[in-house]
Amino acid sequence: MSSQSFPLSGDYVRDLERLFQWKGVPPLIHYHCETRGEGDQLTYVVTAFYNGSFVGRGESNSAGYAQRRAAGEALAVCRTRFDRRTETSAK
Repeated sequence: MSSQSFPLSGDYVRDLERLFQWKGVPPLIHYHCETRGEGDQLTYVVTAFYNGSFVGRGESNSAGYAQRRAAGEALAVCRTRFDRRTETSAK
């Protein structure tokens, strides 16, 4: 069984950063992808970090789908954290 890790980048990440900015979350999301298995059993595990903290994870046989799942979790977590900070600083 092989395994490799690498950071994700490219157009999809840039599109997500624009989405995060539009939703009011600073674009400090970093994605890390790990592959597990081989051939038909290849699985992509994408982990999302916001400002160094874990915020989401996605797993799929498609790298794009795994990243979308991780990004969806990350967006929800980050919006909640960012909204709480905004409420606290407004008081």
